[in-house]
Amino acid sequence: MKFLHYPSEAIIGLAFFILIGCQSRHETQTEEAVAYDTVESLTDTLAHASGDAVEFVDCPRGVPERIVKGSVEPQPTFEVNKEKNIATEVIQFQNGDRVVVQNSGCEYFVVTFRFETNRFKADTTDMVYWLDKSAVLVGEITEAVDAPLDFNDGVSAIRKMNGPEVKYDLGQEIVFAEGDIRQFATLDRVQKIDPARYAVEVSFVIGPI
Repeated sequence: MKFLHYPSEAIIGLAFFILIGCQSRHETQTEEAVAYDTVESLTDTLAHASGDAVEFVDCPRGVPERIVKGSVEPQPTFEVNKEKNIATEVIQFQNGDRVVVQNSGCEYFVVTFRFETNRFKADTTDMVYWLDKSAVLVGEITEAVDAPLDFNDGVSAIRKMNGPEVKYDLGQEIVFAEGDIRQFATLDRVQKIDPARYAVEVSFVIGPI
């Protein structure tokens, strides 16, 4: 039997080529895993429709539908973004107040109210004041909303966040139902939109479902 003899330089070069190839495949697999994890995280995040559009084809809760009852006057406008899994309803009142109701989420059911009103006035950093007013505003509309959330319990929990000792940061969870399927509320934003008008955004969340 004859054995082929290769120069040592050729053997070293071949080994180097194999090593680089393995490393490239490993890096490619790592990048693919990171990309996959990012998509998984995105579909599991509450998110409020920010970032790139993602089609939620496997959402446990399905495509969001109307949650404001048909008996509400004036009738709210309605639109749904299936790519971001968000439904938006807008109620415009004769006194100039407006309420934007969004329901969204995939493994979580999220209802966000944006109240635009001139009924209240205070520094936008006064969280205790705006927590109380968000409870007032939500309490006035809960009977008009049909969603699988205990809004009344949420409003009660928000009302307890009062007193000079209370420290609250926007987005901080106010839990009103513990367990495997939690329910919580968050004050998301307070915005002065003109000298006599403010926007208050508050969310109620249940999940994972």
